[in-house]
Order: sequence, then structure tokens, then C-alpha cells
Amino acid sequence: MFPLIHDSRSIRFQFELEMCFGSVAATVPFARTTFFWPIVCWVLLVFSLGWGKQVIKKSFLHGLW
Repeated sequence: MFPLIHDSRSIRFQFELEMCFGSVAATVPFARTTFFWPIVCWVLLVFSLGWGKQVIKKSFLHGLW
């Protein structure tokens, strides 16, 4: 799933990510379908972009006042 990097911290991070995704896929039956992960990634992207825009607006407004 993730590229192998020969660094102990990266390997541990990769292992934790795979464990996390594996546990999610094991507990949520819908996570085994191919449509689940693109939807999750898209929703997370939209939320992160929306949250980022709000932060930029707030910091911009605070910078003006």
C-alpha cells in the first residue's frame, strides 16, 4: 500500500497506518468495497479544503483589523 522506506521511523509509521486501515476495513463491512476509499478521500479533501479556507479567511480578517 505504501512505499517501503528503509528507516525505522518510516517503517513504524507505515506499519501503524496499515494496522489502522486494516482495522477499519475489518470492522466496517462497507470499507471492503472499492467505492468506499475514494469517497472517504474525497470527503476528507473537501473538509480539509473547507477548513483551510476558513482558517485563511479568519487569519486574513484578523490581519486587517
